[in-house]
Amino acid sequence: MFSQADRALVGRDPTLRGLATLLDARATGDLLRAVLGAGSDAPPDIHYLRYKPGTSCLSGVRVASAAGTAQFTLKALGEQAADKLDGARRDPRATVDEAHRVVIRQFPDDGELKGPRWLLGRDTDAARAHLGLDGCELHVLAYKPERRMVVSALRDGTPVAVIKCYDSTGYGRAMQAHSALATSGLGVPSVAAQHDRRATIVTPWTDGHVLDPANAPLWQFELVGDELARLHASPLVISNSTSPGDEWTSLVRAAGDVTTWLPDVGATMQRAVTGVGALHRLPAPLLVAIHGDFYANQIVAHDRGVTFLDFDELVMGDAHADIALFIAHLESDVLRFAYPAARAQAIRAALLRGYQRTAHVDTERLALRTADALLRLTPHPFRHRMPEWPRLTRRLVARAAELLDSVQRLSARAVCAATPSTTERELRDDVTLATAALLLDHDHATRALAERTHTPHVGDVSVIGTCVTRHKPGRRCMIAFDVSIDGHRERWLGKVRAKGADIRSARIQQQLWQAGLRHMAEPLGVVETSRMTLQRAVAGRSCLRALELGTAATVIAHDVTHALRELQTTAVVPERTWTLDDELQALLARLQALRLVHRDDAAVIVDVERSLMQLAEPLRQRTAQAVIHRDFYHDQVVLNRDGCTIVDLDLVAIGDPALDVGNFIGHLIELSWRTPLAARRLNTLADAIVCAAQQLAPDEWDVDAVTRYAFLTLGRSMEIATRHAERRVLLPKLLSQLQAQLQSFALNGVLCATPGLSACAAD
Repeated sequence: MFSQADRALVGRDPTLRGLATLLDARATGDLLRAVLGAGSDAPPDIHYLRYKPGTSCLSGVRVASAAGTAQFTLKALGEQAADKLDGARRDPRATVDEAHRVVIRQFPDDGELKGPRWLLGRDTDAARAHLGLDGCELHVLAYKPERRMVVSALRDGTPVAVIKCYDSTGYGRAMQAHSALATSGLGVPSVAAQHDRRATIVTPWTDGHVLDPANAPLWQFELVGDELARLHASPLVISNSTSPGDEWTSLVRAAGDVTTWLPDVGATMQRAVTGVGALHRLPAPLLVAIHGDFYANQIVAHDRGVTFLDFDELVMGDAHADIALFIAHLESDVLRFAYPAARAQAIRAALLRGYQRTAHVDTERLALRTADALLRLTPHPFRHRMPEWPRLTRRLVARAAELLDSVQRLSARAVCAATPSTTERELRDDVTLATAALLLDHDHATRALAERTHTPHVGDVSVIGTCVTRHKPGRRCMIAFDVSIDGHRERWLGKVRAKGADIRSARIQQQLWQAGLRHMAEPLGVVETSRMTLQRAVAGRSCLRALELGTAATVIAHDVTHALRELQTTAVVPERTWTLDDELQALLARLQALRLVHRDDAAVIVDVERSLMQLAEPLRQRTAQAVIHRDFYHDQVVLNRDGCTIVDLDLVAIGDPALDVGNFIGHLIELSWRTPLAARRLNTLADAIVCAAQQLAPDEWDVDAVTRYAFLTLGRSMEIATRHAERRVLLPKLLSQLQAQLQSFALNGVLCATPGLSACAAD
């Protein structure tokens, strides 16, 4: 597509005669037909462009015809490149179009790379023999003219190796990286063969599939984070390193290129580049081995976990740069409408969860690095001739500027705040929840609450106090608002999610309230601009606090089961369903992630997984369906003089009613395993809950089904333990306990940690 921006660019660079031809696919096709007689009437595909104003423009072109697809490189040269043009005139493999000063080469001939013609030309058999690939079929996977070619080698239809051909600089960097990685223990494919003069390397093929951000399960991104932390923690030391001066020079160069191509972004680009300069005012980071070009296409997922590829840019640098580039690619995908922003936020959170299990992330540095990475991606839409490249370039620049603005606002607020609590400081540093941090300002919060939707009007609301009550970095937070309504004071709770307000859950909660359900917090609407849902705060004590203060377990069990029964028997029909297969899929994902992270316990985890799958099979015979909470456990209930209030109904769905009771029991048992001093009290409550449920709804809450669901909850909790430092050290003990309980259940059908289960079953 030859856009208006392309025409304007050609007008600004009249010295490069061939520029207009190389930017226009139809003109390129006409030139190839006129000079070489190659191609068809359809315009060719321009897949790569490298443009140096006034000097040269290089394009990589694919031409489809009845004979197949051919690749060409076209290079337009300026007046000052007369020596290069003369050299091309003397080269029998090059064709020169004098009118446009364009040099044309047909692949595998390349003006800089020696490997492609050697590997794919007349001497291909000798080349394959030299590399130990006799008889292999070769397929080009990627080709960047004058930079690099990647080829797969197949033997009897099965991939066995990857061949990479470089320019001289790229080859030196790649060999240095592979030499350093050979003894790293990181599982990176080693060099199987090489040819120094042809700048070619062969590595074994890695089975699996390239990680797909649009569809891959989130637990795989947690593994990516964990593996990246391993790379950064490795003792690798290589001579190449990044310096602030080099980084700044390359960023300014990229910004200058983009401003040349698209002048209207110049002012915003300049402000953004200046904002990124704050990176160099931070304390110097510890230099570690970083991948240098880290994004999803460099990762292969397989049964054993994930493997990183393409360490050609391996350098000593700031660990945040790898994470930031991965996130920047996600942001770019969202701007191209590859998948929704909520998906990118979920991937980012999973990546950081995995990484932060073993390494620290500085949120301010990461935000600045992400803006820096976004600016470095701004040349890509033009270079890769993406449709509507001007629009996407503007979006990338604007997104980087927006991110920098949020960092600056949060920094200013953090400096001006009186003595913010630790939780508030953490929230202000969490760039992904920038909308939540703004709500700590009373005036801003008052304006935000006035924008509520999905709720009736309650009067003029004025915010007179705020407090952060919960914060999960990169994911969500809870803010308590003390509000005044016509002189009456009350407390509201706002849940802010990084991926956006949960409108669907807000809608179902409003329907439940309107249907007369009163064992729940009153929903108070949605503020979409702040990514927040609201509810009225509930007075009372947590379930475990009431138990600790002496409330009888039977009383608590009565209130909890009656409140749950009211929820499950409501006439409201949620939009979502949750089946046993959904439950098992979630369980398997957790256990697989656990097995790959904790390889020393892999045998026990496999045994637990097998036992849980067998244990779950009888649940398929159940036909009971109800409105279920889906995340029902002790932290989701508040006890007060009116009984029990259920909170956090974000996951409400249609499903098996026994699941909620089993989930509640499973959480209590897992907590009893971790807190031996409170184990007796917790098991007493678990027994009381099961018996109360059996008396209230014996069919829906059948004790056998409840027990089986409790086991599934215990299985999921093993992976959850890896996210908390105080639980992580207990994981071997927890796994052993679960394995023993599963063996006991297989023998006598009882979950031994709650003897009351057998008593209720007998009754």
